[in-house]
Amino acid sequence: MARRSESATKSDTPLIETPQSVTVVTPDQMDDQAVQSVVQALRYSAGVQSETRLSSGRYDSVFIRGFGGGGSNAGYVNFLDGLHLQRGINYLVPTVEPYSLERIEVLRGPASVIFGQVKPGGIVNLISKRPVEERFGEVELQVGSYQRGHLAFDVGGPVNQDKAVLYRIVGLG
Repeated sequence: MARRSESATKSDTPLIETPQSVTVVTPDQMDDQAVQSVVQALRYSAGVQSETRLSSGRYDSVFIRGFGGGGSNAGYVNFLDGLHLQRGINYLVPTVEPYSLERIEVLRGPASVIFGQVKPGGIVNLISKRPVEERFGEVELQVGSYQRGHLAFDVGGPVNQDKAVLYRIVGLG
């Protein structure tokens, strides 16, 4: 269960002290749901309608509190670590692999204007994996139907004894 959010106040604030409506999708929840895309991870978020017919599963496009959808007014998931992801003309839309994410935060309502010009329904902010102070490593192999398969790794930890320099390398193929 998440206890903190970066999106609501643009700082690492406990959720209990945050007056905004925020949902945090944790890595454990993404693993339990076996998600393969960001919109699949948002299935059980209040006020968010993901996996709409408009996106056909190809784009990270969601409705938040009724705002978003297809066409030129599309509500694409367009923030990574609090920064706007640029999208191209028409349907040239970036998608982010959920394996590379530490968590997904949904900031609903007018409080989302702290990110600039956004839809009044809210935003989805993707938080990428960051270095941690404990040494760790994992390798993952998945196979599925329709010739789906992937190999992923995530390693990291301190570089020196006093843990002043940390690293993390995430890969997926």
